[in-house]
Amino acid sequence: MTILTLSQIYLSLVKKQKIGFFLLIATSLFGALQQCIMPWGIRYIVNTMSTAKYNHISISRTIGFFLIVFVISEMIIRSQGVFIAIVMPKFKANIKSYFINNMLMMNYGYFLENMPGVLTQKVNDIVSSSERIAQIIIYNFFTIIMSLLLIIGFMYYIQPFYSFLIMTWFTFHVLTTWLRLKKSLPLVQVHNKVHSSICGNLSELISRITSVKTYLGKDYELKRIDKELHKEKLSLKGAQLFFEKAKVIQSIFSLFFIIILIVHQIYGFNNGKYSIGDFIFVVFVSFNLITYVWFSSFQLTIFSREIATIKDAYAVLTKGDADLYDLKNSNMLGIPNNPDIKIKNLSFMFSSGNKVINDLSLEISFNDKILLYGKSGTGKSTLAKILVGLYSGFSGEITVGNKPLSDFSRNELNRLVILVEQQTILFNRTIRENICYSNVNYNLEELEHALNISCCNEFITKLEHGLDTKLGEKGISLSGGQIQRIAIARAVLFNPKILILDESTSGLENELEKQVISNLVALKNMTLIIISHSVDLLSIIPKKFNMLINTEQVSINYGNKGVIECLS
Repeated sequence: MTILTLSQIYLSLVKKQKIGFFLLIATSLFGALQQCIMPWGIRYIVNTMSTAKYNHISISRTIGFFLIVFVISEMIIRSQGVFIAIVMPKFKANIKSYFINNMLMMNYGYFLENMPGVLTQKVNDIVSSSERIAQIIIYNFFTIIMSLLLIIGFMYYIQPFYSFLIMTWFTFHVLTTWLRLKKSLPLVQVHNKVHSSICGNLSELISRITSVKTYLGKDYELKRIDKELHKEKLSLKGAQLFFEKAKVIQSIFSLFFIIILIVHQIYGFNNGKYSIGDFIFVVFVSFNLITYVWFSSFQLTIFSREIATIKDAYAVLTKGDADLYDLKNSNMLGIPNNPDIKIKNLSFMFSSGNKVINDLSLEISFNDKILLYGKSGTGKSTLAKILVGLYSGFSGEITVGNKPLSDFSRNELNRLVILVEQQTILFNRTIRENICYSNVNYNLEELEHALNISCCNEFITKLEHGLDTKLGEKGISLSGGQIQRIAIARAVLFNPKILILDESTSGLENELEKQVISNLVALKNMTLIIISHSVDLLSIIPKKFNMLINTEQVSINYGNKGVIECLS
């Protein structure tokens, strides 16, 4: 997966809306024209009217011309709001879409290392900060640069020294602003990290509210959050105070700039070198420029904070390993019809150094029904996650239908192998949407079949809205066993060649668990691998694999083959 730089990302997104951004920049330039041309028009009118004889008709036409220019420029400037309403929502949507897509291309380990609340916050941060940055550049930077160029030109016409003075003042202001931005960036980044940590911890706290309520953890959690809030307050205070200290020097230099201009103008006016119109123009434009630059300086403070936020979010959203299976080209014709599983000398170690599978070898023929059992920590769940492509980086050989596991694309692999875990978290959608998730090729007969196999009809038919019952927020809550049955129904409807259940029936009553497992065992043309500690399943599953600690050996027990009849 190619990781683009921030500038490459923004450039590609701006190109998608190049006409819209061109119009935004063009309208912002009219603001600069209005700030400079109108004072120049006033200068011309005042100088003309201050003469002993002047043409009233000519002055009226001049005033009329400048009024027309003002009205037209004002209309164009006000149209900016319309263009913003058209361009910015799409720009934000494109940014969010890009980073969500990039995030979903990360491997399983990336989501284990980053809290959901942090990732959500980072996506929102990069979108909102990008919008502010774009508006600051368009509304302020382009406008002030154009204003500066026009003012330098007009000032040169009156007095070349003024152009030099303005350029000197502006250069000093920009350099000091840039230096303070550069030095304050680490302070802002510290604040952003603390802020993200607070968001992540808050998300974790809410998702574990049962434990907080049960163990009287409110005061304990508030103390933890207060510590983080104190860090956030100090980091933000440090960054803002740094900016304010730097502004003092800029204020003193700006004061000298204005004093020199006014004194020089008054001296020249008294000596007949400058007209009253020149004086009005120079003073008006100079104060206007200083106000504009100071406002932009304030915007630069926001700009630096948003840049730091974007960099921090970008680092989190792109720092991770890509899902190797997502990088493969999909070829659905390459899915084997009879995918036997062959594992030879398989070993797997987590990044922490914990080796959970050591030199495991076994073969599972297509359509086998296997019970995988053993003590906790022997790598049963890890093996399941390897087979479904959530964990990579293993050593040894795994082939599915004589094709190396690593050669499958994500599309191919998950059309072939489906894993149902013990703790399935359903979407806050309807039951139908959860069961038919990402599956558009099913028919009603297949859906009914999946509901019967998983024994979901037993409770769904009792609900007022049946399959269209809303779950989660503003909906109903299901029991753990009902959630597990919905997860199994979703897997069956997906029609995989290999189905792995990892303690996926632990929430069911004994008789109901036996019935669901028996229904699955009876399915043809599907390999079934069940990971369970339930002793009751030993009599139902034809084959048993006992994974010992560190998988030093694998005990294989071939039971009676055949399909167990469904329990009534």
